[in-house]
Amino acid sequence: MRRVDRTNLVLFAVIALFAVFALGMLFWLKGRFERERADTIASVTRHFSAAVLGLPDDLETLRFAEMERLHETLIPHNAYVRAIVVAKMIAGRGERVVLPFFYSVVHPDWRKRLAQFDRYALRQGDVEYGAIYFDFDNSRLHSVRGAIGSLAVLLVLVLALVVRRLWAQEAALTRTTVELEEKKRELVELERLSLAGQLSANIFHDIRKPLLNIRLDVEEIEGAAALPEPARERLGGIRRHVELFFSILRELNIERFIRGDQAGREFVNVGELLERACALVRYERGGIEVRVEPAPEHPPVLAFPYRLIQVFSNIILNAYQVMAGQGRLTLSVAAEDGWVVVKIADTGPGIEPAHLEHIFEPFYSTRQGEGGSGLGLYISKGIVEELGGTIRVASEVGRGSVFEIRLPAAR
Repeated sequence: MRRVDRTNLVLFAVIALFAVFALGMLFWLKGRFERERADTIASVTRHFSAAVLGLPDDLETLRFAEMERLHETLIPHNAYVRAIVVAKMIAGRGERVVLPFFYSVVHPDWRKRLAQFDRYALRQGDVEYGAIYFDFDNSRLHSVRGAIGSLAVLLVLVLALVVRRLWAQEAALTRTTVELEEKKRELVELERLSLAGQLSANIFHDIRKPLLNIRLDVEEIEGAAALPEPARERLGGIRRHVELFFSILRELNIERFIRGDQAGREFVNVGELLERACALVRYERGGIEVRVEPAPEHPPVLAFPYRLIQVFSNIILNAYQVMAGQGRLTLSVAAEDGWVVVKIADTGPGIEPAHLEHIFEPFYSTRQGEGGSGLGLYISKGIVEELGGTIRVASEVGRGSVFEIRLPAAR
């Protein structure tokens, strides 16, 4: 990407340098044309002096023959002038065309026509004795000016593109830096959560040993001697609580869940896994009503069972947390055209449309600062897609969300 950006910048720089060089050449050419045109005006007006044209009150000095000769000599070989018209000031009568001498006869509207030409007064001292009207051929000058305008626009465009590209790269670099810092912080948090998970697994493993010893000691005491009834009741209560603890461990099967990646694929009943996932996170349920819709007969799915439990428990746990102890969670399983479809619906606050398209992205969480790592739904999506299924969500703000997981039925 950087190599492509550098190539573009070098290309823009070459174009800009070429445009600047060409612009300089055109300005030089424009100046040359203007100087040559000014020289032409000075040369022509110099030849039509008062000695040739005569003063306003002098009608005898007018030299038609010499003016015709000058006209034939100066104009045909000049690249900038198509024609000239010479007028003499006559005392009491104003300006009259004298070259070409037939001009006023051929063009009765000669004053209007001459108004379109460039007029240069002929003076001797303070006395204006005539004027020369130039019909310039400005096609070359207009071409040069058009080229200058085009190159100027091109140069501005190139500079604008360069500035835009540099601004975009600077913005992208700043954005990437901010994102990297954020991802670094999130990875540190993820590592901490991973360590907490490992510690929890070890604690569940190690806590069984002293509880087994407690259960054995209670059984030995109960069978060793006759005990007073209050003491026997106390020992019975201790034994029942220990048995309750082991029954919870057997029901949750937390150790096998944590080490579930070591197991292979097997044919599983999705409805049973959904119920086990619900039991796994029941500590967060609070006063939420859980409704399990009767599951019709559906085919098994070939999957890693504890990965599916992870998917279901992630979604159910999110639903419990957003409903904050109040509401209803509805679980259902059905078979549809070769698919096993699981739906998990809650009556929570729903998901804003701006968040809905990002919830399966890594580290994206609507509960930042409240313990959300932003990885649960991302990992769940990866697990479902690895099994050849799909996961999607429909949500309406104020009414709740429905997660739909479609898994290919085993054949």
